Amino acid sequence: MPEKLQKQLISDDEVRQVLEKINSLPKDKRVALVVHKNPPPDPDALASALAWQMALDDRGIKSDIFSGGAISHPQNIAMINCLKIELRDEKYWERNSNNYGLVIFCDTCHNNAAINVRPDIIFDHHMNSPIIDGCLNLIKKVGANSTIVYHLLKKIGAEFSHPSLIATALAVGIDTDTKSLAKVDEVTEFDLSAHRELLSLVDYALFKHLTERFEVTRGFFKCLKMALSENIDAIFVGSM
Repeated sequence: MPEKLQKQLISDDEVRQVLEKINSLPKDKRVALVVHKNPPPDPDALASALAWQMALDDRGIKSDIFSGGAISHPQNIAMINCLKIELRDEKYWERNSNNYGLVIFCDTCHNNAAINVRPDIIFDHHMNSPIIDGCLNLIKKVGANSTIVYHLLKKIGAEFSHPSLIATALAVGIDTDTKSLAKVDEVTEFDLSAHRELLSLVDYALFKHLTERFEVTRGFFKCLKMALSENIDAIFVGSM
C-alpha cells in the first residue's frame, strides 16, 4: 500500500528558500537545469527540468537544460520531440558557464550530473543522493521526481502559459518512473494525488502517445537486428 500521506511534502520554509534563491538571481544571469547522464535522462528527469524551465520563463527568467549521454530510448526521444525540449551538453557549459547564476539539479545527484558543477538546489527522489553542504537539498522519498516538482510548483502558485503541456509532461514522468503507479513499495500518497490532479489537466492524446504509443526509432531496429544476427540473448531498452 502507498505510504500514508504526511501533512505536506514541501514545507513552507523550503518554499521560502527556493524563492529566495530564484529571486536573488542577477537579471543578466540564466539558470542551469541539470539532469543525470548515466543512464541518459528519462521522462521523469526531462519532465522535471521542463516544468522548471517553463515556470522560470513565466517569471521572465531564462534557463537551459543540461543533459549527458546518448539518448536512444524511443520514449525519451518522443518526449524531447513532442514537447520540444532543447538540451545543452557539457561542452556548451564549458563555453558559457559565466552566463549562469543558479544551478538546479533535477532527478540527479552531484556524482551523476550531466555537467561538473556545484548545485544550488537539488530536487531528487533517490534517497541515496549525498547531502551537499550549502545547497538546498530537497530529496524526498516518493516514487518520482516529477511528484516533488509538481507539489512545489503548486505550493508556489506557479501559473503556466501552457498548463496542459506541463501537466502532460509531469504526468508522464510520474507514470513512467512508477510503472503506472504499480511500484507499490515506492509509490506514496503524494505520487497518487499528483498523478490524479495532473490527469485532469493533460492533453490525453499526447499523454497516451508518450506512455503507450511512442514511436520506435530506426536506431532501435538497427540494434535489434545486430542483436539477432550476433545471437545476443537480450537487448536493454528501458531505464534502470
